[in-house]
Amino acid sequence: MQTRHPRCKTNARRTELGSTKISVALCLGVPNDLDFTDSRRSILVVCDRRDAEDRVTCPVLCGDVSFESGDPGLQQREDVTMGAIAILGALIIGLPIVAVPVLLYVSMRGMAGAEKTFRPASPQEFPDDYQVAAQTGQWARSRGFRYLGSYAMNLPNLVFIAAWQLAESPNFFCMYGVRNKYAYDFVTYLAPDRTLTTGNTRDGLMLPRRPGRYGQAFENTDFDTMLRRHQESLAYMQNAGRIAPRPVTKNFEEAFTGALVDQLAYVRSIPLWPLRGLKWYYVDRSRFINKSIEEQHRARLIQLPGDLNWREDAMA
Repeated sequence: MQTRHPRCKTNARRTELGSTKISVALCLGVPNDLDFTDSRRSILVVCDRRDAEDRVTCPVLCGDVSFESGDPGLQQREDVTMGAIAILGALIIGLPIVAVPVLLYVSMRGMAGAEKTFRPASPQEFPDDYQVAAQTGQWARSRGFRYLGSYAMNLPNLVFIAAWQLAESPNFFCMYGVRNKYAYDFVTYLAPDRTLTTGNTRDGLMLPRRPGRYGQAFENTDFDTMLRRHQESLAYMQNAGRIAPRPVTKNFEEAFTGALVDQLAYVRSIPLWPLRGLKWYYVDRSRFINKSIEEQHRARLIQLPGDLNWREDAMA
């Protein structure tokens, strides 16, 4: 016997499992409208329509299990459970594998030509970011850094950038803001074509750097500790790698955009770089986080120009 279910907005009906063949849609996380019930169990499905064979179907199919008439027993319950687990497992495993290369490719495409979008940022356009920059600037000035200005750039999201320089040295302190989230780093330009960047987020360690461009990041670290770790690594690089600071020959915009263009070109030169992004994201960020340049060097994660096996053209 069939009766219209009061919660159903279409022609789907309430029925006993033993009376027909029902296509049960496993719609994970979707509100359900109909309850098919026998004496031993209940199954919730979305009941927006019936197909040509008068089976109830779901418009958003995450999986499909058919129940033959007269046998809605234990094995069927196990099949439904295992099917749902298999679907969920495939989503958990498969989505990140697909998502990381795709997102990396899209981001790299979006950053192509980003240096052309570098421009001054106005307080009217970034009122909250300017307020944070003003607070950060108090610390920077107390440590001898002078304010250079605030800028905006599409990377590919619109990024607010505030920059300070330590006297006339090649040492810079930068703040980056995206949607009220902020990251910071210290950057020193070294000769010939060497840089050291010390940040406070592991995301800055994801993309590989061309040999001679070094990076380290320390999470949950205050500015004074970041600056001290930066200076310690500079001293180690000068002693172990015979790398010395160079006089400033470019303004901040030229140095910043030039370094960005160089890194993007290097990443795109690596064979199969979108697929290798899986390793960069899931492995390398964790391997490098909270490790100083000395620790990275001693663990053979990086090479310095003074090493016997140093290669200027080595790939990541």
